Amino acid sequence: MADKTKTEPAAAAKDKAPDQAAPSPAFRTAPSPAPVDDSFADGVSGFTVGRNVLKLDMYRIVGYDRESGQEVRTHSHRLVLPLTAIAELSNVLQQFDQAVSKIRASQDAPQGDGNGAGKAKAN
Repeated sequence: MADKTKTEPAAAAKDKAPDQAAPSPAFRTAPSPAPVDDSFADGVSGFTVGRNVLKLDMYRIVGYDRESGQEVRTHSHRLVLPLTAIAELSNVLQQFDQAVSKIRASQDAPQGDGNGAGKAKAN
C-alpha cells in the first residue's frame, strides 16, 4: 500500500530562486482518522508560560451588561503548547499577517472600469 502521508510545502520555497533548492520539511502530516474538531472563540484573553508549556486562554462573548454597555466574557478554552512550538506559532502568525495584508491591499486598490481606468476614491 502506498504511503498516503502528505508532506507540507515549505513556505519559503515559493520565494526562492529556481536555482536554490527548497529546504525539505522536518515533518510529515499523517491523515487524521476523524474530522478535526473546530472550537470557536471570540478572542484571546491572555497567556501563561510555565513548566515548559505555553497556555493561551480564549474567551467567548456571552452578552452585554445593560447598565455599563460592557461586553460580558467567559473563558471558554485553553490551548496548551510545548514551549518548543512558540517559534512555529510565531511563523504561522506572521504568514497569516502577510496574507491579511495582501487581502487588504487588494481591497484598497482602485478597481478598473473595464477600460483600463481606475476609479478614484473619495476622501
